[in-house]
Amino acid sequence: MMKLIHREIGSYFWLDGTETPAEDLLPAEWLPHSVDSIYTFSGRAAIECAINDIMKTHDVKSVYMPAYCCVSMVQPFFDKNIKVDFYDIEYDGEVHYRVDTKKRCSIFFTMTYFGLGICTVDEMTAEFKKRGIPVIEDITHRLLCNNPLSASADYCVASLRKWLAIPTGGYLLKQVGKLLSMPSLSGEQAVQPKIEAMQEKYDYLINGVGTKEKFLKGYANFENGLICFDRKLQIDLLSAGILNKIDIEAVIKQRRKNAKILYDGLREISNLQFLEPNPDWDEHTPLFVPILLETEKRDKLRQFLIDNGVYCPIHWTEVIGTKIGIRANELSLICDYRYDEDDMNFIVNLIKTWAD
Repeated sequence: MMKLIHREIGSYFWLDGTETPAEDLLPAEWLPHSVDSIYTFSGRAAIECAINDIMKTHDVKSVYMPAYCCVSMVQPFFDKNIKVDFYDIEYDGEVHYRVDTKKRCSIFFTMTYFGLGICTVDEMTAEFKKRGIPVIEDITHRLLCNNPLSASADYCVASLRKWLAIPTGGYLLKQVGKLLSMPSLSGEQAVQPKIEAMQEKYDYLINGVGTKEKFLKGYANFENGLICFDRKLQIDLLSAGILNKIDIEAVIKQRRKNAKILYDGLREISNLQFLEPNPDWDEHTPLFVPILLETEKRDKLRQFLIDNGVYCPIHWTEVIGTKIGIRANELSLICDYRYDEDDMNFIVNLIKTWAD
């Protein structure tokens, strides 16, 4: 692992400038494949393409989808004046999906909660499939688990940018038939500000060059503009090159190792609860390690971590006319492959210090 001048754990990924672009946009072999699959500019763009594909053959009036998702995932449905009905989850030591499998809808949209309850999600998906309702599954949170998708889903979408240090990158898979709608415009020009910001962050962290404000402004400008221009854009060649060459088994191994360190180090802290008390590290690869605390304590811990250079998000903070639910107590601890044992122990010791 690299030595940082400015220690920071979490927040945006960076690029060191040694990455090389791909020669084509064919999806990497490590991704799940089926009849047809493509890269997209973002996860939201993958959802948009899936909706467009369904609308080629179906009259789409409504979607039944999880309340535990970000606004950008819902936006493609709003933009097409598709009525959105939400289902929620409850938690009593384990996650329960509150889905009415007899619900009338044009599309069923499903997503595991932090990759948990995969079997339950697959069973729900199969019920809607039996009724002839097109199913879109967001597989982002289960992507690197041993079972990355439901066999009953018609379309699988993912935000690859959540997992890896790439400027852009979503994924769309269609399990039966060829895709009738796909991105067609080059993303090369649109992505340049993001690439520059990612390289500026590397220079700041490693070489002490530049300012944090400068690269954060670059990230923010790109993300704010993303919703306006990502829908017909293809993934950029640099991102495709990174995806094609990355050692995904090493990524999985490091994430599982990091998560286990967090579990082992934090189990004895009173009033701190893991969303998944006993994960199977031979099957599950975490995007984050979600913990639960009383809201006030969660917010204080989060600020304490930020003050010490550790940036842990809350999932999902937006409330789109739905119950607040678990998000009032949840904090997502960082465990990604950028970091090693020392970094994880740094997080553990900070939380122990705060708890004392």
